[in-house]
Amino acid sequence: MRWLLSILFLTLASPTTAPTTDDSTKSTVEKLITQLGAEDFKDRESASNELIKMGPRILPLLRQSRSRNDPEIDNRLRLIVKQLETGPAPQRVISAVPVMLDHLADHKPGVIAARNPAGGQVELSATYDKDHVSMLRSAKGIEIRIECTINGNLIRETYRADMEADLLLQFPAAYKLHESLLKSAGYGQDRRWWRQFATKPASETRP
Repeated sequence: MRWLLSILFLTLASPTTAPTTDDSTKSTVEKLITQLGAEDFKDRESASNELIKMGPRILPLLRQSRSRNDPEIDNRLRLIVKQLETGPAPQRVISAVPVMLDHLADHKPGVIAARNPAGGQVELSATYDKDHVSMLRSAKGIEIRIECTINGNLIRETYRADMEADLLLQFPAAYKLHESLLKSAGYGQDRRWWRQFATKPASETRP
């Protein structure tokens, strides 16, 4: 009899079902999944981070979520599920380059300027609210400075290269931003103004 009572006690004390999520959580998860496909990079990143913060308890909801025929949502969902399954990952390096590329590609209201800040220098810059990028060109080379806010954090980045070809080889993403800003400022084709102080114009990449 004592043996039977022990089995009964263990059975009653052990949980038989996994924790469930309430309707409010389900609604929040659904909204965040939709936000994974937002046009703005910062909105997509914010949704990813919020879903990860909710923890493994939402894994059943994420797994049940069917494809939205949106590669961005599907890819982010796959990465979020993988991270929640494997546990906390090392702190990911956040880059400011994609944020500025999004601003330029979406033609958002902002200020794009070209100037000669000092003798032997030319500078292109773009400002979107608190996000800013500047490209300085002189005989010393190219310097790209970015300052923007991502998820409430101020991110500052600097990229330096002797020539455009070097920028492409060393920092492909920064080179893409370099090209996008030149095009947005009207120097995508005729780059004589931008390259006037370059020391080795023959080594430049297209155009």
